[in-house]
Amino acid sequence: MSEGKVTDVLGIKPIGDAALKIVEGVGAFLNAICRPAAEEYGMYLRDRVHLWRTKNLVRVAQAAERKLNEAGGVQNLTAPPRLVAGILDQGSWVDDPELQELWGGLLASSCSQDGADDSNLVFLNLLSGLTGPQARVLKYACEHAPKFMTATGLPLASQLVLQMEELFAVSGVRDVGRLDRELDLLRNIGLLNSVSGLGLVGPLAANVTPSALGLHFYVRCQGSREAPAEYFKITEVREAVLLRGFAQQAVWRPVEAISESHDDDESAGGPDAPALD
Repeated sequence: MSEGKVTDVLGIKPIGDAALKIVEGVGAFLNAICRPAAEEYGMYLRDRVHLWRTKNLVRVAQAAERKLNEAGGVQNLTAPPRLVAGILDQGSWVDDPELQELWGGLLASSCSQDGADDSNLVFLNLLSGLTGPQARVLKYACEHAPKFMTATGLPLASQLVLQMEELFAVSGVRDVGRLDRELDLLRNIGLLNSVSGLGLVGPLAANVTPSALGLHFYVRCQGSREAPAEYFKITEVREAVLLRGFAQQAVWRPVEAISESHDDDESAGGPDAPALD
């Protein structure tokens, strides 16, 4: 009996050959749409994707180290292993330089004296779902929107509107349909405020006002553990007045203006009307 017949005494060779063809077919498909993923899952040489991910990981770590050094150094700072593992795993799949900077910033702000603060986990989950255009829009919005504090200490931003050409330049995308989706997602996950998006402030403009969560997210992704008020040096304090007939909108006015225009507030809905973010 030949060696070939002995090794296939159970008649499984045809099944094995069929399975190999299926794997090769899936590998070809994954290779066509995303070579690193195909290689990572054993469809092609793993070394290539390991090198690719390692290069990305190095850029993330270098960004974190640079930000920590700018803030005073890395001595006596540690981070929760769960956070570090998550950031390095997710960040190593990103080759967009701006996203790598955000991952590096998040890693830097995860470090503390006792290494026990895991509050960046919420930001890790948010960052892992961001695209490059979303990150660029949010970065621009957080850096350019005027900011103020509520009477309770919550950081907020005044409305920021971009004309379409400005939005194209900031995002790097000229596909209006995609931009609509990108802004919708930023709003739905809470990084832009509840009235942000395309078409809400005119047919050729977009509201890209960051939310309080968006401001916190931006600060942590810059590598800082400061509160937004400290990071952005916010000094203005405002109170909200809910306008009658506009149940989803509140007008934020400086505290001084509130006290000076008490009578007007009463006719508009009253100073005690609830404020909606």
